[in-house]
Amino acid sequence: MAASVTGAAATVRERPRRDIPRAVLISITGFYLVGAYSQVAGYHFDLKAIGDNAGAPLFGLAGPAAGGGYGSIAIRRLLELVGILDMLRGLSDHPRQWAVYVASAAGIFVSGAVLFGSVYQVAPPTSWAAYAGVGVLVVGFALTMVFPGPAAVAQAEL
Repeated sequence: MAASVTGAAATVRERPRRDIPRAVLISITGFYLVGAYSQVAGYHFDLKAIGDNAGAPLFGLAGPAAGGGYGSIAIRRLLELVGILDMLRGLSDHPRQWAVYVASAAGIFVSGAVLFGSVYQVAPPTSWAAYAGVGVLVVGFALTMVFPGPAAVAQAEL
């Protein structure tokens, strides 16, 4: 198997201006085709359901089962939090950075409060999963601070 990977890499090195854009285009096209099919299948191939959720189809699918989704309110709120963090990254070159940080902090606070409210009075066996997920996230962040990855160590040595 290593020989075939090495052979494929050698072929790309021979014609990189042609092969790399082609590989990127094929992989992106495949990703979007799989994603589009997954969303259409998630709405059971119903054009009316797709049209009703055309503004944010992922949020519709991540919503609770009572609303036609496969997730829960907590998963929908988590997706909203990811959206807020992505917008913050996109606004990193905004001329009024303080306004971006204030708006982001308010959004993160509200999303965190909503996530807490979605598991606040849930029966213990179910709520343990949410608390365990938060615990794993906190431990993961702590471990990345204590044990930096090889790229961070290499950068620090320069």
